[in-house]
Amino acid sequence: MSMVEKSKRLTYIDNIRVFVIAMVILMHLAVTYSGFGGWYYKEGVQIGAVEMTLFGFFQCFLQAFFMGLLFLISGYFVPSAYDRKGFGKFLKDRLVRLVIPAVVFMVIINPITYYSMAISLGDKLPGFFEYYLHYMTSIQVLEGNGPMWFVLALFVFNLVYGIIRFIRKDPSTTKAKDSLESASTNTTRISAKILIGLGLLIAVLTFLVRIVQPIGTSFSNMQLCYFVQYIVLFAVGIFAYRRDLLSKLDAKVGKRCLVIALGPGFAVWSAIMILGGSLDGKTYYNGGFTWQSAGFAVWESLTAVLVSYGLLTLFREKFNTQAKLGTALSKSAFAVYMFHTPIIIAVSLLLRPLEIMPIFKFLLTGVICVPLCYVIGYFILIRIPGLRKIL
Repeated sequence: MSMVEKSKRLTYIDNIRVFVIAMVILMHLAVTYSGFGGWYYKEGVQIGAVEMTLFGFFQCFLQAFFMGLLFLISGYFVPSAYDRKGFGKFLKDRLVRLVIPAVVFMVIINPITYYSMAISLGDKLPGFFEYYLHYMTSIQVLEGNGPMWFVLALFVFNLVYGIIRFIRKDPSTTKAKDSLESASTNTTRISAKILIGLGLLIAVLTFLVRIVQPIGTSFSNMQLCYFVQYIVLFAVGIFAYRRDLLSKLDAKVGKRCLVIALGPGFAVWSAIMILGGSLDGKTYYNGGFTWQSAGFAVWESLTAVLVSYGLLTLFREKFNTQAKLGTALSKSAFAVYMFHTPIIIAVSLLLRPLEIMPIFKFLLTGVICVPLCYVIGYFILIRIPGLRKIL
């Protein structure tokens, strides 16, 4: 298979990335109006039982798979990048594409966003330059990565991969390409046993991590309680590339995976929440040596595996082409991820006086913010000369 043919066949992965980043925007808007989770701005309006259930499942369901899927598809492209560039150029490219955008966010976007939001909410703060000096000379700047924690973690994963390849002195680019060509004749299939086994592996390790790092804790804005899934799925992406596994995923199985995750999956989640004491305000499912934490880890991990498999096959079969709009969305996807924070906060603050149910305000801001972020990303951000090199 030529590299051009492979590129054409993987258009659907660009489309998945666009979709998942839209889900990231919706997740942060959901936190804004539900109050569940951490985010810059929360509306603080009390929600009822129905809204609590809708927000709760939506956020838990998204959290179960969306960032893990991003790590998986990111891992998928790592081997080919290293094959083409070698260790030095590979590392330099990752510094430019991942670390520099994160630093720009931490040094410029985050402090301006937070200060502007605080002032608009009537908080008493010193002048901006005094605030900024304190921000830059304290630990705040190191914790100010916001959603860019993802690219910092991705850089670390890439660095570890690059070091392993360098130490192993892996084959040259030509041999690596030959290996990829032979992968097209590989008959490896992902069976139901493998899917379940992968999900249970992630679940067991996640449960153990959450004994000491429960949901709700973080280190430098990185929620280690989810990192087992991220690391494993990143490795799965690397493994899948070498064996061309994404082209071998069964579309019928993928459809069943989505049905199971959304149908029985919702029932299992509801049972864990109800029987686990969430109606009484208990959060045993967040971590610790409890059956609720174990059950939640199993539900979450199997959901990650099932939905990832299902979306990969769905987009491969149904959304593997791009018209002008799709190309524009793909080009601006990273810019949207990097800059959506100030955009959705601004919209949320503008709509703050609107007194409607939080669930309806969430839907309204979602309809506004997702297209707005992509419009700003495509028509403004990726056209700024300095930013163009890193977006």
